[in-house]
Amino acid sequence: MTHSYINRLSIVLVAALCFWGTSVQAKEWTKKELRDASSKIVALGELETAPVVRNESGDVFEITPGEMHALYFDALEYEGNATRAFALIQLPEGASAENKVPGIVLVHGGGGSAFDEWVTRWVERGYAAISIAVEGQTNERYEKESGKKAWKQHDWAGPHRTGIYADMSKVIEEQWMYHAVADTVLANSLMRSLPEVETSKVGIMGISWGLSLIHI
Repeated sequence: MTHSYINRLSIVLVAALCFWGTSVQAKEWTKKELRDASSKIVALGELETAPVVRNESGDVFEITPGEMHALYFDALEYEGNATRAFALIQLPEGASAENKVPGIVLVHGGGGSAFDEWVTRWVERGYAAISIAVEGQTNERYEKESGKKAWKQHDWAGPHRTGIYADMSKVIEEQWMYHAVADTVLANSLMRSLPEVETSKVGIMGISWGLSLIHI
């Protein structure tokens, strides 16, 4: 995901946000606000430094080939607080700096999360794969009082998605999609930083909302 690619599509995103925002009684955006928001979206393309990777206890750890790791990587601040994104990652057995493999970043749709089966399918094809959760959730489910199942939220979540652009009245840095795009860019940077991964052969795949995110 390059700076130029985000630059070309940033105005499209802002326009879409404003369009959908009319259905949730969002504020009117001035031209200056649109320009400022566009600049901030473009700046997400500069998140090329790999984020710090931590376990559930918050300890930094190293990703090793062969085993699927559940991890949290450092993400953007939200309302002055540090946030992290949950992900599942696995590198094929035998991958090394001398035997590099291609990589893939996987982004779920609405109602989804980081899926271990998705990672496994790509690893079986010889890829290093990372599946991320962009709504502050883990891959664990719990049952609500209503009887419906939901994903367990972790303690370092950023903003949650509410309907379709229902957070349009907030500044761009506090909107869910802004953070979800940032998480996706950071996951891409993380994958490209691994010595076992061929940086010129990292792809990205999304479903539904995830597809929207990867096009930004």
